[in-house]
Amino acid sequence: MISFRCSPKADLKKLVQGNNEFAFDLCRRLAQKEGNIIFSPYSISNALAMTYSGARGETAEQMAKVLHFTLGQERLHPAFGELITDLQKKEDKDRPCHLHVANSLWGQRGSPFLDAFVQLTQKNYGAGLKEVDFKRGSEEACKSINAWVEGRTNQKTKEWLVKGDVDKNTRFVLTNAIYFKAGWKYLFPDDTKEAPFAMTVKEEASVQMMQSHRRLFKYHAGSDFEMVELPYWGDLLSMVLLLPRKRGALAEAEKKLTAVALQDMLMRLEPRQGEVMMPRFTMTYRVDLVDELKRMGLVLPFGDKADFSGMVSEQVFISRVIHKAYMDVNEGGTEAAAATATVGTALTAGGDFFFLTNCPFLFLIRDNQTGSVLFLGRVEDPRT
Repeated sequence: MISFRCSPKADLKKLVQGNNEFAFDLCRRLAQKEGNIIFSPYSISNALAMTYSGARGETAEQMAKVLHFTLGQERLHPAFGELITDLQKKEDKDRPCHLHVANSLWGQRGSPFLDAFVQLTQKNYGAGLKEVDFKRGSEEACKSINAWVEGRTNQKTKEWLVKGDVDKNTRFVLTNAIYFKAGWKYLFPDDTKEAPFAMTVKEEASVQMMQSHRRLFKYHAGSDFEMVELPYWGDLLSMVLLLPRKRGALAEAEKKLTAVALQDMLMRLEPRQGEVMMPRFTMTYRVDLVDELKRMGLVLPFGDKADFSGMVSEQVFISRVIHKAYMDVNEGGTEAAAATATVGTALTAGGDFFFLTNCPFLFLIRDNQTGSVLFLGRVEDPRT
């Protein structure tokens, strides 16, 4: 019998496709609430994938369905390892951008973690087991985890875990941290000016608006969104801005935005001479994703029927999925960071264009080589 196996690159492509589908599923959920949003779908998928490696039975099936993990366990985790390796290639002092990814497993000292689980997370995610004592010193354990995350996100995710996130019943915390910093390929000149930004059809605010020189950008005007790609120096990564065609219709357009729709628009991008105006903004966003994931159909991991018998030989469930993200977009470029923890507890336009983002818009940062969406967000009020 001849055995056919997919190549690592084919698995990587399938992994990224599934991760991006989950990204927009989650974005539509988070977008139901008003306000700015910034999160790293890659970080969330990565942290939950480490947890998934210890899931069994119906718990694993449910996680795979909601997270769009279409590869089997034996291929999914090596594919994540391949993705981490590809992303880490951008983390080089001689390169024009910095992208650093780190994972870690924090486990209760003396808990019976299975060797196979520890080895898998170490081999594919670089998540070495760090033993702490949640039972007798949950606050000290929390400080240690926060210090680790802060150190790997250039101090941009301070107080990531807060009081109550871990306690004496915590058995593990699986963490992912991602840090990104890059300068624009085409810098915005130092002539930022105040300009109106229509937060709603009736409310305007004065914001600091950056304006590019007339340059060749990739641009597409679709039925729901105008899209422009702003490359970072080196063309390894880029920010994509999505502006609704109709003012005040962002919520309606968001509902139609999927990974497939995004890929279709990206394929339609064409070089056009134009100018881009966008607000300068800084934002921080923190959320416990448990309720949102439950609404998406992921229920079993968060209750007493959770099966993580491939991780530890005691009954545990996920009590928290904490995510915090930071982003600063200015004339020079972008700095962004995010961290995710799963806490386990016992029991086209013709010719020229002018792209003016003077009303709520979406944005994402993507790795141009793998297509992975690293950060995704919405700006409703650039002042906050």
